Amino acid sequence: MSFRLPQGRPIPQTAADWRILSRLRRADLEALGLKPSCKVRGKTLMVLPAEWFTYIPTGFHVVDHTGAKSAFNANMHDREGHEGFLNYGVLA
Repeated sequence: MSFRLPQGRPIPQTAADWRILSRLRRADLEALGLKPSCKVRGKTLMVLPAEWFTYIPTGFHVVDHTGAKSAFNANMHDREGHEGFLNYGVLA
């Protein structure tokens, strides 16, 4: 992943970068700035940093705390989260 925020946190830039997120281990996701939230279907929900909201590509599949999976749409998904994180992310 080539794009970095001023504070050094990488943000996925390409569609390929975003697809990789769902294949990374928890430790790798934490190193990128995602935060473990809760257990969903035996896996850990890793919530996305709120600062990533404008970079999430339309159609990227996200999971919420109930385990519901949906295709991301900036007009439909909440930009507000908790403690700097969105209310959805990827499973690890």
